[in-house]
Amino acid sequence: MQLLKIFQVNMKLLKFSQFINENDDSDLINQMSDYGLVSNTAQDVYDILTDEVDGYFELEENTITFNTEWIMSPDAVDLDNIDKSDFGGALEVMLDFDKMKMDVWISIQHEQDLDEEYYHTGPISDYLKVLPNYYGKDPIEPKNTKELADQLVEMFLKWDWDDDPFQIWENVRRIIKSQFESLTEKKKLKWHDSDAPDANGKFKELGVQKLADWLIRTRGKDMQKITGSLNQQIAFNKKKNPSYAKKMESTREAVKRKLKNK
Repeated sequence: MQLLKIFQVNMKLLKFSQFINENDDSDLINQMSDYGLVSNTAQDVYDILTDEVDGYFELEENTITFNTEWIMSPDAVDLDNIDKSDFGGALEVMLDFDKMKMDVWISIQHEQDLDEEYYHTGPISDYLKVLPNYYGKDPIEPKNTKELADQLVEMFLKWDWDDDPFQIWENVRRIIKSQFESLTEKKKLKWHDSDAPDANGKFKELGVQKLADWLIRTRGKDMQKITGSLNQQIAFNKKKNPSYAKKMESTREAVKRKLKNK
């Protein structure tokens, strides 16, 4: 509460200093600076952040925006049955010094059709209390802009999914797991029985040409039915038995040639 009061007073002084600046009275500005009455919190914090934190910061009026990209390995999400490509996206943190609040936006993407977002907003002071609590210390209210900037520097330096004191990345992991498991369930292959005669081992026993002839005969030369049977065999064996899947692919091509010549 004390922090909010300090910055409410500071904002009033800022508006007064803006009035002085707009009237271009340099002597009065210098005099007020000597007394510490002319201050731009956002500008002061921005200068310190850009000196001490890697990343892209942008200052617009009384708002500082931080943008960067992030990457997280699949192992960090603890998901089974996914390829080894990383999760990633963009991270944006917006510090609004008029309202003394912070907005966090994260895009979450993966090459397997995952495109989600995480958003959180709250008072800047809530975030400043996190690190001391995380390390078992008492939070200290910043008494001036420099102390505020120093605490924000410490906050940005700990904005890491490997540590995650703010539980931001824990929420990102939760979204990834929920969405990815849903996608996996939708894409899970299901075996479809057909009305064609049972193979009784013929897919494995017969060679490519004889299997192609048998499929043409038992499926009534229906290429759609034949392809469906073979594609199902390929899909279920591509990883666990690639040589068998390759045989099914060759059989599919042999069927196409035979039907074309008939």
